Amino acid sequence: MLIRRSIYVLQKYGLVCVLASAIFSQAQAQEIKKLTLKQAVELGLQNSHQLKLSKSRIDAAVSRYNEAKDKSLPTGSVGLTYNHAEIPTQVFKFNGSIHLPARADAYLGTFSLQEVIFAGNKLRYAKESTNLLTDIARLDADRDQDEIAYNVIQACFNLYKLNQSKKVVVQNLQDLDKQIKQAQQFFAQGIVTKNDVLRFQLQRSNIELTGLDLETNSKIVNYNLGILLGLPENTSVVIDEDLAATHPADPLTEYLNSALQNRPELKTFALQEKVAQNQVKTIQADLKPMFLVGANAYYINPSLNILPEANRFLGPLSLAATLSCTFDRLWTNKNKI
Repeated sequence: MLIRRSIYVLQKYGLVCVLASAIFSQAQAQEIKKLTLKQAVELGLQNSHQLKLSKSRIDAAVSRYNEAKDKSLPTGSVGLTYNHAEIPTQVFKFNGSIHLPARADAYLGTFSLQEVIFAGNKLRYAKESTNLLTDIARLDADRDQDEIAYNVIQACFNLYKLNQSKKVVVQNLQDLDKQIKQAQQFFAQGIVTKNDVLRFQLQRSNIELTGLDLETNSKIVNYNLGILLGLPENTSVVIDEDLAATHPADPLTEYLNSALQNRPELKTFALQEKVAQNQVKTIQADLKPMFLVGANAYYINPSLNILPEANRFLGPLSLAATLSCTFDRLWTNKNKI
């Protein structure tokens, strides 16, 4: 009974070995690319779409910062309006008679220039906030770069460990082949039974199955690593470097202190706190008065010609200084803060 069961298991695993050989032959058709660990990290950073997106966020933050600075510049506007009026009643009586024309045309031109002198330091807080957001975007890019490098290194180490495990499997198969050969010789001499020979052969089939699992996992890790590096799908990555540890690890406290000092996330949290403080100051600035100055010029022409004769149009100029305060912020800013 044991012999029949062993033969069935051998036949089952023999089919698996045939499939494994087919996979191995397919792997030989793949393009092989040898890289060191440093080259793999550089390639992953170069081809990362996430890192390119992070850099575009930095550009967007810089644009918002420049936009905040532009708000401190004077604002201006210019316009020209044409009006045509039809007047049905030409006589208007009010303490006498006033005769009006049947129709009237007029041009009205305006030119305005305004500058905010003081607005509760809102512009300064806006520039500081956008500058902080730019720094946050840069820290996010550094964090993404660290994560990409970590993922590439981790994938390389996983591939390295699988390759080392496959070498162990090959060595075990060679050792078992010697034992099987010796057991077959002993069986021919009547020293051992057929079951002893089948036991070694079954053990060899189990190791072959383990090798097949290692090969499958190696292909998965290799595929994921190829995606991280931006390589074609049929590329087989080979890490041309010994990744075994060559020096003892440092104490855990040194790694913890280094992480607390250098991790971008912690620096980002500190900057986000400053951004929130600036937002509170901006809301509180609504309680302060606003002072601005401006200049206005008008062109009033009550005729059909846009360029009339002399003394047929008005061109008044005005200068203004405004001081205002929205006192309702005394009771509407509480929940905002």
